Amino acid sequence: MKKVIKNRYEIIKKIGSGSMSEVFLAKSTSTGEPFTLKKFRLTNIENRDEALMRFNREVHIISGLSHPHIIQLMDFLREGEDYYLVTEYFEGKNLREQPDIFSLNEKIALIKKCSDAMAYIHNKGIIHRDLKPDNILVGSKDKNELKIIDFGLAYLANLNDVFKKDAIVGSFSYISPEQTGFLKRDIDKRSDLYSLGATFYEFLTGRPPFHSDDIGKLIYRHIAKRPIRPSAYNEEIPPVIDEIVLKLLKKEPEERYQSCEGLSADLEKYLESPHLQQFEIAQSDVITRLNSNIKIVGRDDVINKLKDIHADVSLGMPKTALLFSKAGYGKSKLAESFKQEIITENTQALHYKCTAATTNIPYAPFISIMDDYFNKSLTVEIQERILKYAGDYLPTLTDIYPGIKDIFRGILANPENNQEKKKAKLFTGILKLFYALGMGKHDTIIILDDIHHADTDSLELLSYLSHNLKNCRIMFLLCAGMDDNEKDRITLLLEEPISVEIIELKGLKKEYIPEFVSRLLGRNSLFEESFYSLVYENSLGVPFFIIENIKSLYESGVLKLRDNFWKLDKAGLSSFHFETNIYNAMIKRLSYLNPDELKILSVAALIGKEFSVEIINQLLGEDTDQLDTIISIIDKCQNDRLIEEIPGKSKHIYTFAHDKIIEALEKMLSAEEKEKYHVACAENLEKKHQSEIENAVFNIAYYYNKTQNKQKALYYNELAYQTALKMYSTGEAIYYLKLVAEHYLQDKQKINEDTVYQLFNLATLLQLSGKINESFEYLNKAAEIVPALENRKLDIEINLRYGTGYYYLNDQINAYLYYDKAMRLAGEQGVEVRLPMPYVLMGSTLFFSTQLDKAGEYFNRAIRYSNKENFLREVVIANGLNSWCNLYLGRFEEAIKNNELLEKLIPDIEDPMIQIQAYHCSSVFYITSGIDYKTAYSYSKKTYEISKKANQLVFTYSSLITMAYCHLVWGELDKALDVIQEGLEISSKHHVFIGVENYYACLSLIYLSKGDYDQANKIAEEYLAKKDTITFKLSVIQFIYVHAAYLYINDFPEEALSYLDEAVKIYRDTGLLNNNIANFYFRS
Repeated sequence: MKKVIKNRYEIIKKIGSGSMSEVFLAKSTSTGEPFTLKKFRLTNIENRDEALMRFNREVHIISGLSHPHIIQLMDFLREGEDYYLVTEYFEGKNLREQPDIFSLNEKIALIKKCSDAMAYIHNKGIIHRDLKPDNILVGSKDKNELKIIDFGLAYLANLNDVFKKDAIVGSFSYISPEQTGFLKRDIDKRSDLYSLGATFYEFLTGRPPFHSDDIGKLIYRHIAKRPIRPSAYNEEIPPVIDEIVLKLLKKEPEERYQSCEGLSADLEKYLESPHLQQFEIAQSDVITRLNSNIKIVGRDDVINKLKDIHADVSLGMPKTALLFSKAGYGKSKLAESFKQEIITENTQALHYKCTAATTNIPYAPFISIMDDYFNKSLTVEIQERILKYAGDYLPTLTDIYPGIKDIFRGILANPENNQEKKKAKLFTGILKLFYALGMGKHDTIIILDDIHHADTDSLELLSYLSHNLKNCRIMFLLCAGMDDNEKDRITLLLEEPISVEIIELKGLKKEYIPEFVSRLLGRNSLFEESFYSLVYENSLGVPFFIIENIKSLYESGVLKLRDNFWKLDKAGLSSFHFETNIYNAMIKRLSYLNPDELKILSVAALIGKEFSVEIINQLLGEDTDQLDTIISIIDKCQNDRLIEEIPGKSKHIYTFAHDKIIEALEKMLSAEEKEKYHVACAENLEKKHQSEIENAVFNIAYYYNKTQNKQKALYYNELAYQTALKMYSTGEAIYYLKLVAEHYLQDKQKINEDTVYQLFNLATLLQLSGKINESFEYLNKAAEIVPALENRKLDIEINLRYGTGYYYLNDQINAYLYYDKAMRLAGEQGVEVRLPMPYVLMGSTLFFSTQLDKAGEYFNRAIRYSNKENFLREVVIANGLNSWCNLYLGRFEEAIKNNELLEKLIPDIEDPMIQIQAYHCSSVFYITSGIDYKTAYSYSKKTYEISKKANQLVFTYSSLITMAYCHLVWGELDKALDVIQEGLEISSKHHVFIGVENYYACLSLIYLSKGDYDQANKIAEEYLAKKDTITFKLSVIQFIYVHAAYLYINDFPEEALSYLDEAVKIYRDTGLLNNNIANFYFRS
């Protein structure tokens, strides 16, 4: 039984098939006329509504056109899930199937017919997007008859499908560089000209300009490789045809033919006089628009510097480069150009653009990069490498990127239950993952744009990776603004000149302005020097302003295209206002839109980082279906450089070209409209992610925080806080918990114990992040609430938290006071504080105040309430400091037991922070006891190395003093001096002052040992003058010894003995007289 479609077309037989369709011969049920039916099933298409709408629009336009070389479109039908495109029936074969039946000049004549047809279509606003030999048919009966088919079908193709393992190369042998999805370029009629050039090349030579069965390699060749002259494969081809074909295949659109009319004119000229082997081509080419997206100009020095950095990466030395400048200087464009310059078959580039909307999404750049990489580049080989180097860490990485579970399904070990251990593994796990990715044959270039908008955890992770990635082929290229608030956010990276190559972009030099303007306008744009000077002086060499002002000159009629040449209206130029403010420039661009267009664009601006036509249409909701209108506006705004399609993403995903556009558009909506559309955005995400709400919680919170729906905002902020904690993102957990706390504080009637605990949690997170003074602000708010609640446990808690804050500030007196008060309150309530940390911290305070007996009591209690499964950090610190305490008190056996327990733990410690503390504590034990100086030095060296990698400067600083004492004991005085100076530089630069007196005590001993008695005594006297403020009395004893030695050497023995008596008294008062530690300090 014959299949009939919609009672109108009867299918006769199948005559072909492709990757996305089947082709049938059919006939009209009413007239019997033959037609071709192309059948599609579009269930998996991305952004389906927009793709179908665009396809429908194009079908509608083309069906109303008539050209002898364009297949006539008759109908477009849907039946169930199937779609049918109906065209005239044309009996013929495509160019690939019959290349040998044509002479050279017949081939050139056929390509001219293609060019004529494409000129006709381009003038109607249509771009083919998939021009190739398969889509050009030549008549079976008349070989001079030609038809171009399959207009608009590129809209229905899925770009991401090409990266699947079983993908067919197909169209990728003919697509332009800008169609690959790897470059930030417009797709316009010049893209068709490139594809026509690739088709022309194959038709002349029997082979495409670039070929590979590997799509990645094929894309690279389109982007970066120069094609071989066609005449190298076919000696008949004259030089002028070589030149024409190679011009069509230029990488930069502005260097190709700008119109099919120009191409047709040159082909006609050749066909009229085939004996002409050479003439100047493109003289009749037609310029129809400004080239806003041009090849970069005047940045060779920066490109070359980045190439040098990349050369190191190719040798297995990972690098990080940071491009920064004010807005408009072309950071993003330069990064894009660098990518295009260095792309090879062994280079892959990944890109992410941060925005204000993603600032509080933990690890957003890294999640996107991992998603992009795993979706496009993952092979069995890479998967095996990841398992080899990062396999133990994958369960932890699933907490920030759940997609890993699907990739390694059935392979992952059971997740770690200990949250502390999981947190410790995260940065190390990402380090191992990137190491595994960078160990292959490819260089991996990761471009992170507008990094000043990244979340704080991602910035810390970037710093960590820059320090610690070794022996792999990964390059991070970061782009950042340099306004004051932007520079503040990337301080961590700007202060890393060793591990981050910092490059500041300046304005273009005046000498590059003529070339820049010429590329914008195309050829035929030569002006007087005074014009170029005017452009330079009014743009200060900033690329953004050069483009905007040239465009404004054109739009205002001062710059005109006449007879295919650019002309200036000098009178108009004299009164023209040159723009030098980005925000004003954006306002000017937007002023060309009507109110309805601005409304739709403003809704897009509220969505955030990226948007699609479908989402805008959904948000407009009750304002009726405006899909066709929205698409028209998107296209118009793309032409005006307001909107860009995101390269490498799913089709039809857009973003705004500049943050200032979003800023300007948001101001155009009323408060009521903003409320309405922000709620709509949030509800849309809630509906979409209802079964997995955590995947969208940060975006939902972002939208509700901009509405008056405070309950929803509170709910999602609390959920975002909990999710951020699960992702070990302290910075973003703080952000969301602040919003939660402020909500509770605003409603005085609802303040209760939960409010106080929220403030406590917030203060704790701030302290862990080093924001101690800010933590006190929230503790002060809690302190105002606590008395009215009459809960003594809250009194205990708040004192413990104040104490912790002062401890971190090295204010040991206040720390002790608060901890002591907390302990007394606990005693009064008959409550035993059963957590080890307060005892560790209070014991530490007492220890550094040289109250050793009391300190030991607290350390023992900390050990009692600790276990290595849940409180490993506390076990390490308590045993470590207790070993020092027992050592100073002469309890050597107990000290040795503490240290032995500590050393047994070290092999199983995975958290670098705890490793640091363990090695540091044990190194001090060995140096102080004098048992083993080599082990002391080895452990302090490990402390130094791990703390440097983990960016833990306090322990880097602390390790150096132990190393200095080892050098001092060994008589290596110059080395000791160098190490001390390094520690003091850290202290000065980063304001680390814990135990700084010990540094100067050691320094005075070094000078004493070197025989520089005056310098040694100068330091000793300075600190003895303020000895009452020094809580750690062993440092005071050292200063006394140095001063006494100085007096003795200068023949003042009685005065020297007097000072030594004072030292003995300190020993007696502190209990230190019970041991032989004096032998260490009094070593000469």
